[in-house]
Amino acid sequence: MKISKSKLISALSKSDENIEHISNQFNRDMEKISLSIKRKANKIIPDLSDEEFLSFELVWNKILEDAGYFKLVNLYIKNLNKTHPLLNKVLETTGLPTTLNSDKINKINIIKKLQLKDLKKIGTDTGARIKQHLAKSFILKEQDDIVFFDTLRESLENTKMQAYSKTYVSTAVNDYRQSVWDLKKEQLVEEQPNLKMVGVYDGNDPDSSMRDFCKCLMNKNGYYSESDANKIKSDKRRRYNCRHFILYITEEQAIDLGYTKMSARC
Repeated sequence: MKISKSKLISALSKSDENIEHISNQFNRDMEKISLSIKRKANKIIPDLSDEEFLSFELVWNKILEDAGYFKLVNLYIKNLNKTHPLLNKVLETTGLPTTLNSDKINKINIIKKLQLKDLKKIGTDTGARIKQHLAKSFILKEQDDIVFFDTLRESLENTKMQAYSKTYVSTAVNDYRQSVWDLKKEQLVEEQPNLKMVGVYDGNDPDSSMRDFCKCLMNKNGYYSESDANKIKSDKRRRYNCRHFILYITEEQAIDLGYTKMSARC
């Protein structure tokens, strides 16, 4: 199948916009929720009894729930489903299947469950660190409540929960897109074993803020064997916040689009 370059670029651009929208929406909501978490924590934690402090994890999870953190996490997972129509538009231009069999759907659901688990863990791990930081000053708070409030304020400021969750989503939403495309490529190869697929590295154009590794790959304008494509995807130099991806097409399509066979070395 011959690829229309203009249609492919248009479909990829819309997919990029959708990925960016999901990430930005989470970040905006997370900023508001972080403030709410701090307000609730400053109000609730100082009044905890010794017995309640021993069950700090339950108290902290209630703070997260009331502030809307778990609701936001669930909304992010639901928004992943909204990426599929635009991902399919890209695949329609390349000839990859737009539907998944039951095995591949199960794998997609596992990926979503793992992302949900990871985001919840960011929240609960934050509570564990705060408890550890507060433990000594909580015991002595009746003697010096000023020290306790200072410690609590410092603990809440230094959790980095907002930064961790935002970085996680910024990375995970693009990883999800890559996983969907990988599984659809995998399904096509299973159905057509003799089909030779290659990967092209695409995404944002090179600029001053781009990682050197990604800039190197983008400037190559190359296509890669599956082995090299896997090396690129797993390279630690593009581990966090990377918006680039490997799109699988046939070798004939890659050559027709002007790509040249390259190695993954950068």
